[in-house]
Amino acid sequence: METVAKACSPASISEDNICRIQHLGPRDSEKIFLNRVFGANNACPEELKEVKNNILKKCGGLPLAIISMASLLANYKSPGSVDMWNRVWNSIGSQMEINPTLEGMRQIIILSYNHLPYHLKACFMYLSIFPEDYLIDKHRLLYRWIAEGLVSEKRGLTSLEVAEAYLDELLSRNVVKPGSVDYNGVTECCVHDMMLEVILSNALEENFISLVGGPCRGLSYDNIRRLSIHGYGQRAGIEGMSMQHVRSLSTFCPEGQFKLLDRLKELTLLRVLDLEGCKDVKNHHMEQILELETYTLPQNRASATGFWAC
Repeated sequence: METVAKACSPASISEDNICRIQHLGPRDSEKIFLNRVFGANNACPEELKEVKNNILKKCGGLPLAIISMASLLANYKSPGSVDMWNRVWNSIGSQMEINPTLEGMRQIIILSYNHLPYHLKACFMYLSIFPEDYLIDKHRLLYRWIAEGLVSEKRGLTSLEVAEAYLDELLSRNVVKPGSVDYNGVTECCVHDMMLEVILSNALEENFISLVGGPCRGLSYDNIRRLSIHGYGQRAGIEGMSMQHVRSLSTFCPEGQFKLLDRLKELTLLRVLDLEGCKDVKNHHMEQILELETYTLPQNRASATGFWAC
């Protein structure tokens, strides 16, 4: 970070003008960790104290590392969980203790992600569809999870109630951050940049999503199921792309999407369509879309006749 700061600063800026953010000290690190794992009473069992100190030492005073590890271990707080804590400790790269770096931090985030339950992992990976620093409307996300088949009814709960419980758990684990909050709770959420980097890498590798624009370029687009288009000037990116298997389409480009919209009729398997903010959409673009479970249209125009917006 210091290298980046120096490169972006005028040559006249002296060393004295560079603000170096200090890592947390042992006491503050422990306070954050204990509060996240054990709550306000901070009652760490004697059996876990030694490995707790080892984990904090490897976190190197980095707040995100401490919170990620604490969130991972919050479900393992009994004295009998010492083996789990030792496995987590041994999984953290030793370089974090010596030289806390972005790569070391990334290893901790990957560890936290890998320990998510399967149902949460899929829902969390789904957030890689959205651009960096994007505030995601809560209900927009919940209905998309349901339409994608990532959430279903269980034990007397509706699919929407299950989806809300999943989001609450991701928030409690601090892998998703609250964006906006009102008297009813969280209304928007977002993903930390480094978390997004990890889940986007996994999502692309597993062909969970395909991305045009954004941080990834030059990718192969085979058997596309979920397509997300970021940024301006991506019209050429979809030309010649086979879209017959696309089941979910999202665009975060306000303008210049005529070529994409003209191809909607090809998407015979499409179930989820999100054109929020796209100013080019017209009624005739929607006429041949028959199988949609959910879709979002721009808020600054009336919905096409016979359609509704989530």
